Amino acid sequence: MLTKNQQLEKNNLEWFSPNLFKQFPPEEGEFENYLAHSERGGELKGRQREWNNFNVYSEAKRLRGITIHELWESSFYAMDGSWVGFYNLLKEEDGQPIPEHIAKYISSEIFRGQDREKILSCYSEITSEI
Repeated sequence: MLTKNQQLEKNNLEWFSPNLFKQFPPEEGEFENYLAHSERGGELKGRQREWNNFNVYSEAKRLRGITIHELWESSFYAMDGSWVGFYNLLKEEDGQPIPEHIAKYISSEIFRGQDREKILSCYSEITSEI
């Protein structure tokens, strides 16, 4: 049985890397192993392929960090006008708001939470429009 926070983490990782999870559907116990490794420093176990111990959740965590810290943060103040802004960041491709727990996670991670209030305010505006 997962705690509420563990379930949110699982949903968060799956939201950030949907294509990864389509390509490598999680095996039984894979998330629990990720938790044991992530929370308690246990040995990371996963699929035995041509690479050793591939765990889809661990890879999703790595990709989530790259997305937030290397792609999004670097484009925030892009001089070429390529940053689409908080409002687009907080919407799905169909225009619906992203899940609230994802918005909260993003707000706490981008620039180590410096723009948390601004991001959550934008998210409130988006959700109130519905």
